[in-house]
Amino acid sequence: MSYNILAQKLLDINSYLYSDCDPDVLQWDFRWPNLMKEMSLINSDIICLQEVEECHYEAQVKPWLESRGYNFAYKKRTGSDPTKPDGVLTACRSNKFHIVDAIPVEYYRQKDELTKCHNVGLILMLKMLHPDMNGATVCIGNTHLLYNPKRGDIKMIQLATFLAAVRNAMQNSLRQTGIHPSLVLCGDFNSTPSSPLYQFVTSGHINYQGMSAKQISGQITSGGLNRELPAVLLPQCLNINGDCTQSPDESSPHGIKHTLTHGFGNIMSSNQPHQLDEATTMQNNGATVDYIFYTENNKLNVSSCQSNQPKFSVKLKLRGRLSHSLAKNVYKVGGIPNALHSSDHLPVIAEFGVSLLK
Repeated sequence: MSYNILAQKLLDINSYLYSDCDPDVLQWDFRWPNLMKEMSLINSDIICLQEVEECHYEAQVKPWLESRGYNFAYKKRTGSDPTKPDGVLTACRSNKFHIVDAIPVEYYRQKDELTKCHNVGLILMLKMLHPDMNGATVCIGNTHLLYNPKRGDIKMIQLATFLAAVRNAMQNSLRQTGIHPSLVLCGDFNSTPSSPLYQFVTSGHINYQGMSAKQISGQITSGGLNRELPAVLLPQCLNINGDCTQSPDESSPHGIKHTLTHGFGNIMSSNQPHQLDEATTMQNNGATVDYIFYTENNKLNVSSCQSNQPKFSVKLKLRGRLSHSLAKNVYKVGGIPNALHSSDHLPVIAEFGVSLLK
């Protein structure tokens, strides 16, 4: 499950967005019991949450997860802005997974204006405890990209930073185990299914020549400044090449102009096929921005690994998913949050079968 649960501080600061909602259902003391009930009903083996407020993590979310038999990690946003005290959390059932590594990913860098946003990601490398899995790992990425619909350039940079960290974590796991890990990417990507950013994730390639920043996320089609993306999008301070691999220093080459790639091949969305008018949030009159992406059978470059011929690879097969709601149907029940559903996002849920391939 991937679920943006709506941080209370953000709700309070942006209360004008919820003026049509009953004020009584917007308080955390009302919302948290509803969220617990919903997550208990879904009963996921792996939970990826966004907008988890730090004080609520300590007081309510952490104790609840512990009581339900989960291990977990939490990464708060960087910076000291008191209006944004939230972060991302990933949890897994302790009887099914062991957390081998928890890797926080920070997008903020002081040296460039395009890297001064405090969004974050979190990567968990999970060892599967089922005896048939032979100690194989699955990589779970969880992130919440910048919201600003006009700044797709920043979102793309954050995504490339995240994918570079994911790739590095998976290569380290491959070196240690000799088994190709599987990959699942969860989160609020603040981008629609028709957007260039979504296409980049799923196809592994984008040529952004002539595109403006406001086109990248697909959330707006007009208004705002027409910021054309630079020929080389990734700032050198990130030490990331144009193929979303980490480079040793800022003097390293950063890829060809107007192009970004990633080395994961075709990545699928559990949401597919997307429907017209579907929505995972009612912001901007309803849009799908939350996803569970995955690779069925990932193959990384193993030239630098100890084993030139990995023993196994982990295969994921999508067995089922929760169908998305249509925006018009959410409007019919008075929008969200409401008395029964306590976030302004809907959860994304997918069920996978897992096997080992030689």
